[in-house]
Amino acid sequence: MNNSKNITYNKEKLPTLSVVIVTFNNGQVLPPCLEAISIQDYPQDKIEYINVDGGSTDNTKDLMRKFKFKIVDSPIANAEAQRAFGLREAKNELVVYIDADNYLPHSQWFLQMTKPFTDDS
Repeated sequence: MNNSKNITYNKEKLPTLSVVIVTFNNGQVLPPCLEAISIQDYPQDKIEYINVDGGSTDNTKDLMRKFKFKIVDSPIANAEAQRAFGLREAKNELVVYIDADNYLPHSQWFLQMTKPFTDDS
């Protein structure tokens, strides 16, 4: 479903984002998720990409590197606890958690989700 409208924005006002994906052997389901993230109409210099991995033995880490994610190896197998590792690594104003088997519905999703933060100081 594509609910996007062309959102106008002032690049200077946009918050910085830390996109965090927790993984464990998600190579089969990651490509649509990563493709949807890669086409976001959001300034790349305002985004950092973090992958918290629980010890994948498939192609998960290779895919994450291909899409410029910083890999953080987690000693904990619990996905919810791993999100905390991602939060600890995050350096930006907002943290966006996306599950490995999810995808963003349109190219302006980041803009749409940050709009309330730029509209109302």
